[in-house]
Amino acid sequence: MRTLLRLLLFPAFCFLMLSPVRAQAEESRIVIFHTTDTHGHVATNHNTIGLDLIAGIVKQEPDALLVDAGDFLMGQPIAAMTRGKDIIALMKETGYFAVAVGNHEFDHGPEMLMQRYTEASAAPRPMRMLSANARDKDGNLLFEPEARASVDGVNVCFFGLTTQAAKFSVTPRYIKDIHFDDVMETARSMAQKQRESGCDLVVALSHTGSKKERFATSRDLGTIDGIDLIIDGHSHVQLNETTPTGALLVSAGAHGKHLGRVEIHYDKGSRNITRMENTLISPQQASVHTPDAAVGKKLEEITARLDKELAQVVGRLEHSLNGSRTVLRTREAPLGNLFADVCGPRILATWP
Repeated sequence: MRTLLRLLLFPAFCFLMLSPVRAQAEESRIVIFHTTDTHGHVATNHNTIGLDLIAGIVKQEPDALLVDAGDFLMGQPIAAMTRGKDIIALMKETGYFAVAVGNHEFDHGPEMLMQRYTEASAAPRPMRMLSANARDKDGNLLFEPEARASVDGVNVCFFGLTTQAAKFSVTPRYIKDIHFDDVMETARSMAQKQRESGCDLVVALSHTGSKKERFATSRDLGTIDGIDLIIDGHSHVQLNETTPTGALLVSAGAHGKHLGRVEIHYDKGSRNITRMENTLISPQQASVHTPDAAVGKKLEEITARLDKELAQVVGRLEHSLNGSRTVLRTREAPLGNLFADVCGPRILATWP
C-alpha cells in the first residue's frame, strides 16, 4: 500500500518541482535600444554617444534590436554634404533594424530621399525605413509601413508614423505631391492589423512629437488599445511615461545625448508583458564600453574625406555667428541674416 501511494504521488511531486522551471522557461526577455533626432550627431565625444559606441553597446546584448524614431538624414555636415548617403551607410553598419521617416528626411527632396530608401533597404544589413502614413500623389505608400522580428519566439512588430506637420515644415516644392494620412486613424489600423496577424508586441516608431500642436502627437497614441510601446521623436525631449492604456511612451531626446534601452519581459504562456522598463544611457555611462571597430573605421574614412572639403577657406568673419537653436528660433541673429541674404533670393525664385 505504501509503495502504491508513492507511485501515485511521485508524478504530482515532479510536476510541483518542475513547474517553476517551466514558468521561467516560458518568459522571454526582449531588449530594444532606441535613438531619435540625431541630425548627423554620429561621432562620439563628451556630449554625444556616437554610432561606433552605440554599435559596441548593442552587440553586447544578444538578439537586441536597434531602432530610431526619425530625423537622421539632415543636420550636421556629415549628413548634409552627401545628402544623407554617408549616414545611411553608417547606420546600416551600426546595425539599425528599423527607423521612422521623420519630416527632415524630406529636406533633400523626394528623389534623393527615395535613393536613400533604396540604399537603406538593400542587402547586406537592410535597414527598414518605415512610414505607414506617407503617400504619393496616387495614394501609394512611399515606404514600408511595418517591420517584424522574432526574438526568442516572440513576434515583435514595428510600424512607423511621420508627423502630419511635415506638410508645413519642408520646402513646399519637395512636399507638394506627398500626402500624410491622419496619424490616429493610421495607428489604430496598424495596431489592429498587427494584433490580428499574430504580433505579440506592437511598437510604434512615432515621429509625431509629444508637444501638442495642430496634429496628433505620440501622447495621443497612448489612448489607442493594442500598442505596447511608443518610441517618440520630433520634440527633442526625453520621455518615460505610462499612457492611459498602459503602454510605455519613451524618447531619448536628441543629438545622441542619450541612448534609450527598453527591456521587456514577456510570458509566452499567458501571452502577457510581465515587466517593461526604459533607461537612458548617458555619454558618461556609455564611455565605459568599447566602440565597435568596423563602425569606427568607416566613420574615420568618411570624416577624413569630408574634412578636405571643409578645410577650404571660403571667407573670413569679424564676428562669431551664433547658430544655436534657441537663438535662431526666438530672435533675429547674425547667422539667420547671413542665410537670408545668401539663400533668400534663390529660395524665392524657386518658390512654387
